[in-house]
Amino acid sequence: MMRARMDRPRRRGGGALLALAALLLAGALAGCVKPMVKVDDFAQVGANDVLMVGRVELVPPLKPGEQDIKLSGPYNDENQYFFFINNKAVAVADNPDKTPYDDILMEKFGNTFYVKNARRPVHFTVSFLYLTLTRQKMERVWLPGGLVVGVQPGDRAVYMGTIRYHRNEFFDLSKVEVVDEFDRERKAFAEKFGTATPLVRRLARPSGG
Repeated sequence: MMRARMDRPRRRGGGALLALAALLLAGALAGCVKPMVKVDDFAQVGANDVLMVGRVELVPPLKPGEQDIKLSGPYNDENQYFFFINNKAVAVADNPDKTPYDDILMEKFGNTFYVKNARRPVHFTVSFLYLTLTRQKMERVWLPGGLVVGVQPGDRAVYMGTIRYHRNEFFDLSKVEVVDEFDRERKAFAEKFGTATPLVRRLARPSGG
């Protein structure tokens, strides 16, 4: 059984300093690296871009009361994950939040995401969610990635599958899998964007595979 990495609770320095530390990610997202652009209209996808379609799920899902999120902000919400995205394979640092990234995918667990990216292979390096985010304490769970989506020249919209984490209440992971739900997502894609651009199946696979 795999165990997800968990931050030690951070209390040092008082509430004000902890609140500042907890908002460092928001500051990074507001600066040179912003969350991947969510697409509602295919006209947002440039000539050299690709539309990425997929999901991330927890099994079982988070239960009410399992998170304590009290610092409000555009990047802090319950049932939300942050996935570090890279243009090439990157090793996860011993301290995962020191891992470099080129973009961040931010979405709710269980929701289908539609985001644009440059048309090239996309590496899903590592992800995290907040268990606690208050003025007194910050605690995150880090979930493994190590996946790549092999985007091909000419692709305009690709389906990468559902990354599904099977876990218990202690975030011991019994299985991490990529589930193919292409038929369902292709139908939803056509209803949202029309049928002029086909959705191509490019399931995520291990980066070293």
